[in-house]
Amino acid sequence: MVPARRLAEQTRSLFQFCFARGNAAFARWVLDGDTAHLDVADQATTWLEPRDSGLVRSFNHGWLVHGWLAVGRNDRARWHAARALQRMRRLDLLGAGMACRALALHAAAAGDCARAQQWMTRAEQVATRRDSAHEAASNRLAAARLALARSQPDEARTLAHAALDRFEALAMPWHAEQARAMLCWRMTRQ
Repeated sequence: MVPARRLAEQTRSLFQFCFARGNAAFARWVLDGDTAHLDVADQATTWLEPRDSGLVRSFNHGWLVHGWLAVGRNDRARWHAARALQRMRRLDLLGAGMACRALALHAAAAGDCARAQQWMTRAEQVATRRDSAHEAASNRLAAARLALARSQPDEARTLAHAALDRFEALAMPWHAEQARAMLCWRMTRQ
């Protein structure tokens, strides 16, 4: 059993239990792509909905926007996006940037570059409000993907390198690998 989940069970904290359950399920989905894990994360996040705790629930909502959009469940993604943005207005910013980036990439994939830029502007506002180097680096990587979608390979490469440099400086190897993979993919397409 995951240590955080064990601790949550011992303290009888519904928030800690749901947060740990949601985090573990999302990580499993990232690793194996089984949408059953997204269902578990969604359920754990939804359990907290009636309890207006003020804690960092936006984190799970942000992940679920990304996850549900990736598997084509736009209805669930929109529901979680609305919750992440509501939480942002209450200064729970942890998941807002992630939700905005996911919505930007989704809009770009649908050919709506103007909407994609609006979502990226919101993601930048979140990074600034949080004064977060991680958010800024994540925004650079998302912007690189958007530049590639707009057929701007030089801008994409510059942004991906900037993201890679920041992730390496932050000692975030998984994130750095995402930027590196984009650069490698980009180089094989030239």
